[in-house]
Amino acid sequence: MPAQKLTERAELYLCVARAFLPPMEVNQYRAMREYLADDLADLSTELGYSLEANVHALRDQLQGMEGHDACLQLYSRLFLVPPIPAHLNAGIYIDGVLMGASVSEIDLAYHQHGLEKSPNFCDTPDHITSLLEFVAYLFAVAHNKEAKGDTDASRDYQLQAGTFLRYYVASWLPGLINDLAYVKEIGPNSLYAELVDFLQIVARHDIHRLGLTTESVRRVDLKKSSHLPDNERRGTVPHTVCCAVCAESFAVWHDVYKMRRQLNAQGLATDYLDICPRCRAADIGFSEVLADEHTI
Repeated sequence: MPAQKLTERAELYLCVARAFLPPMEVNQYRAMREYLADDLADLSTELGYSLEANVHALRDQLQGMEGHDACLQLYSRLFLVPPIPAHLNAGIYIDGVLMGASVSEIDLAYHQHGLEKSPNFCDTPDHITSLLEFVAYLFAVAHNKEAKGDTDASRDYQLQAGTFLRYYVASWLPGLINDLAYVKEIGPNSLYAELVDFLQIVARHDIHRLGLTTESVRRVDLKKSSHLPDNERRGTVPHTVCCAVCAESFAVWHDVYKMRRQLNAQGLATDYLDICPRCRAADIGFSEVLADEHTI
């Protein structure tokens, strides 16, 4: 594979990674709306993918978005605000829990390459943006090795990228796609559904191109390292707010709190962000079970 193709591949994953960040700033939204589809079209064509229909569908969704505020509210309702109908964290789908074993494996993979989470990134290591940025990094290193004539090292980094894609990206995207399909019945969210569909095709293509199968790849071996990252660096300290319904205090994570402040500053309603999980559950027909109400 020519070295320039590895650069294009790295750019493609980085482009998709950035599109999954919360669209906090107007300029971020404008860049996504004006350039994302064109960039993905150019890169996918250069790499030989047949994704014209997918890019066209994504472009239609971007052009149909009613401004930055609508995009911000869509993202928050899908991925940040309880009960969170869809998740961008791999571990929730892979392990079935938040901060499960796969998150330790992912974090260890970053550390084995000397990488640490940016202090400006307020999410866990298994967030889809971090995963795709890591894949982009591996392909970029593979390009550098190829350019220097070290084809064996380049191949090794490509296989690492493919292995990571196989276990920590492609393995759980069907679950995210199913969740987004269910939410379509509640409200429009085809923008991110189209983006996930695009990513799934690209990831599967690269895994197949590298000749990787379930039998030929292995997850990160935790036993090979005596150093595991500190738990305290995996998330952010939650903020405390007062529920608009019951007036009880409850915790919200930093991304939700930041989005709440930004929406307020723009004069937009944030009532749905100010309701605690218990009141939300009651509103849709559930109630919290108290231990002293039942005898066993």
